[in-house]
Amino acid sequence: IREGHQLDQFIDDGFSGERSAGAGDDFHMALWESGSDSPADMNMLYDGAALGVDRFQGTSCQSPPCALTNSASQHPNRVLSVAIGDLTQGQDPAVTDPTEQINKSGIAPEANATYYVGGWAAAAAQMLTDVSQFDVAVANTSGSASGSPTCLGDDADAIAADALYEAGLFVVGGAGNDGDSTVCNVHHPKDAIGVFTTAGSAPATNTADGVRDAAFDTQSSVGGVKGSFSNSGRGRTIIDMTFTFGFTDRPNWDGTSYGNNVGGNSLTGPAVGAAAVDFADWFETGYGSTSLLGQPGKLFAAMLLMGDRQVDSGRLLNQFDRKWGAGRLKMRKLDDAGLDQPWQWTIASMCVGDGETIYYDLTPDLATKTGYDVIKGVLFWYDNRIENDQEISNLGLFLEKSADGVTWSTVRSSNVGFDNKERVFAHDDFDGEIGNQYWRWRIEGTSVDQTAAGDPSGCTGSGEQRAHLAWLVEDSDRDDADGPTATEIEKEN
Repeated sequence: IREGHQLDQFIDDGFSGERSAGAGDDFHMALWESGSDSPADMNMLYDGAALGVDRFQGTSCQSPPCALTNSASQHPNRVLSVAIGDLTQGQDPAVTDPTEQINKSGIAPEANATYYVGGWAAAAAQMLTDVSQFDVAVANTSGSASGSPTCLGDDADAIAADALYEAGLFVVGGAGNDGDSTVCNVHHPKDAIGVFTTAGSAPATNTADGVRDAAFDTQSSVGGVKGSFSNSGRGRTIIDMTFTFGFTDRPNWDGTSYGNNVGGNSLTGPAVGAAAVDFADWFETGYGSTSLLGQPGKLFAAMLLMGDRQVDSGRLLNQFDRKWGAGRLKMRKLDDAGLDQPWQWTIASMCVGDGETIYYDLTPDLATKTGYDVIKGVLFWYDNRIENDQEISNLGLFLEKSADGVTWSTVRSSNVGFDNKERVFAHDDFDGEIGNQYWRWRIEGTSVDQTAAGDPSGCTGSGEQRAHLAWLVEDSDRDDADGPTATEIEKEN
């Protein structure tokens, strides 16, 4: 799973949630479970007792003080093991094979976590209280709040999830397991506009290629229908990313045995949330910037860039899909080891006014060099007017090129009314030469009439929408001496 979703490049290089070795400042995840069961704290996967480190920092019952119960329930332990489980440092003396240790571990094996049980609204309120105490970076909704799916994003549970986004948390949740449908069936509170919502691809035969090429899992819930505010989901696709639906070798509740093979979107959520922790760890400690922390819109856009654009038939050149979202997760590390030279990338934020057009130049290097094959960009924005059943800001993303930097033509456009994300993709196989051309983004704002619209980054101008743009350009030959190989990092095509 780690190899197929291209996570090894982060974890093997030490970007797995630890921040600074031995400093006690690990990235922290907040995980919510509906019901009253909590994980068993003696489980070696996340207790780390053999190393003298306790990475699982207990359970909040929303009415402290409360006692942690080592319940025999399997679900919370499976969720936590997928997020932060780790056997790779000899925590379990009975598991010594390195491959087996990895297969039994999680996606952010050096991160910390706190578990929240009970009702979602109370749990979310407690998370807000705990943000500063635990330095929470990512929150995950493993359970589902009560009520049949509406996909409106305007109920109390969605508003509670949006409050976490507005407090600076990156919130992730699995869509649900209600199956493919012509209408949206995403569970509460995962229909909130501030939640990065995950769907499932079919469980693989425990091979990297199986993960990379998996079809959509028919048990997974799906998002809204694009095109109209009256459509299911208010025209929002809602689904943001797809992750494998099945995990093997999950632990028994007390960590004394393994072998549970489990699936469902309650596991895709913590897996993608943990992948976001790995990326944020690299961005801070590898790249050297803390600008993602407290600005979940930037991390949202960065993670949307990691999808492989897969849909039921082929790959999209623009927009997002109501089933697949951005496609299957294929993580990219934005450095020489993770990108194919020549390469460039940017994660940026901007304020877009009503009727305003913003031009954002891609690297001037594109105009003077050959070797570039791919351009990929996404735009995300958060508008909490959906909580009041109102139409949200409409932003369009357009990719333009020019031979001389004066006369421009549009190569690709993504302008879906009522959705809150756009994407475009260009490749020299079908768009002509990428190098030796000038390129720029054109971003247009319409129906923008609320300052900031709830995004914690905010905008100072009246009637502006904060938007987050992430893009990369690179070669696709996978032939660099210090870069990725095609077997490690799939070509963007």
